[in-house]
Amino acid sequence: YPRVYEESASSMLMAGRPADAKKITQLAARNGVTSETLLTLNDALAKVVRGPRWRKRYEHRSQNYHVLSNMDQSLCREAARVLEESFAAYRVTFGWVPRDKTRLFKVYLFNTRKGFLGYMGDLEEFMGKPADKAAGVFSPLLKQLLIWNLPQREAMFDTIRHEGFHQYLDRLMSSPPRWFNEGLAVYHENPKTVDGKLVFAQMHPNYIRLLKHRGLKPLEKFLYYGGEQFSGAGHASYAQAWLLVHMLQHTKPEYLALWKRLVKELQSESSYMVLKRNFPPALLPQVQEDLKRYLEKLS
Repeated sequence: YPRVYEESASSMLMAGRPADAKKITQLAARNGVTSETLLTLNDALAKVVRGPRWRKRYEHRSQNYHVLSNMDQSLCREAARVLEESFAAYRVTFGWVPRDKTRLFKVYLFNTRKGFLGYMGDLEEFMGKPADKAAGVFSPLLKQLLIWNLPQREAMFDTIRHEGFHQYLDRLMSSPPRWFNEGLAVYHENPKTVDGKLVFAQMHPNYIRLLKHRGLKPLEKFLYYGGEQFSGAGHASYAQAWLLVHMLQHTKPEYLALWKRLVKELQSESSYMVLKRNFPPALLPQVQEDLKRYLEKLS
């Protein structure tokens, strides 16, 4: 049964265990089991080991990151600095993820969008198709942060922070709710420096205007959106996710307590069970109303 090998190998990759994934694909080959998906998984394993096939590459290793690019050395150093600075600030909410010098966070910076899309193109079965205007992505399959060279350097660093948060959270939580993951990534993408420290929770005026125009999705559905549902609503999903994350952390003490429970419980339990327990049906109308009022206040 090819599917047994396919799901076992892909699960090992998603768990950050490529050596075990390779053993499974090799066992399939020895047993004469082949499929298109197994061929794709072997390609993914090769990319985990070697990354992009660049003629010339530059790289920089920092305490937690290994940044590689086909552009220049200084960009690798600067990207690593941005990521390390952000990584240190995450501990305010989440604490440290386990450090492993043999498993640095891997980051690839592409000089063209074509190269960025081409690298992911044959892995759509597992990674999905990148959004048309995607400037970067974190691949939970490859455990790699992939960014292309945006013309505006600050926008590129915002993307690095956003996708870098996904990479960080991947080591802390196996499958957080989509709104939780994306809302936090937006929350952390545009910090300000105050007295030498990063301060997150900055406003997103464009998102606030968008939500005022389109309105809010019902939370009984939005909380459980999967990838396709979330992406299908476009920027409005990211906007509402950010607004909900912001409200839970910065308004009522009971919402902050709820937020802290989510952070703790999602590290060891399924997102569905955690959401059902912390957002019972009787609570949802009040949260929806408070979210609407919070949007009015911010706008």
